[in-house]
Amino acid sequence: MKRLGIITNSKRDKDFAFTRRIAEWLSERGVGSTFAEPFIDISDIGKIEPAAFAELSAVIVLGGDGTILQAAQFAAPQRVPILGINMGTVGYITDVEGADAYLALERVLNGEFEIEERIMLEACLPDKPLDAQPFIALNEVYVTRVLPQQMQVEVEICVNSEFIANYRGDGVLVSTPTGSTAYNLSAGGPLLKPELGALVITPICPHSLSHRPIVISGDDVISLRIADSNTPHGILVADGATVAELDSTGVVDIRRSKYTTKMIKTNTLSFYDRLRLKIR
Repeated sequence: MKRLGIITNSKRDKDFAFTRRIAEWLSERGVGSTFAEPFIDISDIGKIEPAAFAELSAVIVLGGDGTILQAAQFAAPQRVPILGINMGTVGYITDVEGADAYLALERVLNGEFEIEERIMLEACLPDKPLDAQPFIALNEVYVTRVLPQQMQVEVEICVNSEFIANYRGDGVLVSTPTGSTAYNLSAGGPLLKPELGALVITPICPHSLSHRPIVISGDDVISLRIADSNTPHGILVADGATVAELDSTGVVDIRRSKYTTKMIKTNTLSFYDRLRLKIR
């Protein structure tokens, strides 16, 4: 691999000290980048032209899971693999910890790695302009109440145009297997192995004990709509970023995306190893 882009997080690496060492280490081994600078802060990722991503062999992401989620928005459409090096707290979807960064990079340069493809979601609002749609997400997409104005929101759920239920509470979350260890887990949803093609619909703080998570096929299309005329507003969130405001006249369609996030795996940790190490 002769072209590796570096995306870092200034909140995790003060003064980019560690990032600069990584960039210098790669440069000494003849590895370049198509980015204008040796590395890019995640806050500036929107300034990178898609063509610069497309010419990379892989992108190295220094940060936590949130940094990877943002990077995946740009890397996935260009089919560029991501090597995640954890500089955050949990770092569940990163490949290695910072202390093992050079060993992981050596393995990448030597071709000693595997690629895991993670399914993604895409959400669109059929009744809205399509200039900024669809919204893609590696972890989850959810409809939630407007804080702090609303005490609750009622969301109608349909799967493949078939009515399922109205969930009243803080909102409704649709998660991928990758995202099942994130907000979905905190909301009481099940854990799914990354290679599964299934999706999870999870109520967020439901007001009824009968409202439970549902595991569905990855080929299903989920439609969410604000159902309560007394609180006819909500927001659509994709991987932690608010992407649209909603009212009771609009429907959100969520389906499996045509894009996947390609994760570079240099270690031998299994799904169950990560559960033991990361989720306690």
